[in-house]
Amino acid sequence: MKLNARRVPTAIVLVSSVLALALSGCSKEAPAPTPERAVRTLVVSETGGVIERGFSADIRARSESRLGFRVPGKVSRRLVELGQAVRAGQVLGQLDPQDLRLQQDAARAGLAAAEANAIQAAADLKRFKELKAQGFISEAAKQPDQLRRPGR
Repeated sequence: MKLNARRVPTAIVLVSSVLALALSGCSKEAPAPTPERAVRTLVVSETGGVIERGFSADIRARSESRLGFRVPGKVSRRLVELGQAVRAGQVLGQLDPQDLRLQQDAARAGLAAAEANAIQAAADLKRFKELKAQGFISEAAKQPDQLRRPGR
């Protein structure tokens, strides 16, 4: 067999390029880069011999007074500023009167309901006495409900 002199170098180049591609696929993967970590930095400078330190704390007045209102409500006006000196009897704040009016209305409504219940109970007692006197109901029927419950 006679080989063409031109085809031999082309065949060698073709075979070598196929082998190079096949071998390049077998190489190991490149290792993943290490993640960056945060670091704390400090600037060194001249402080003149003074060391600064920080502490957490609550700052309070030397003398405190625990004050409160006798009734609940929202503060509508504050008449003194924080840290200001006050005298005995001085008005420090004012409550919104609307809350107190609402509580007063609720108390009046409760009183009216209790009076209506008392009137109803008196009318029932009078009616039961009249029915008992006429013989339409027995003595047990005019007793209060809690005494007539079964099992008592």
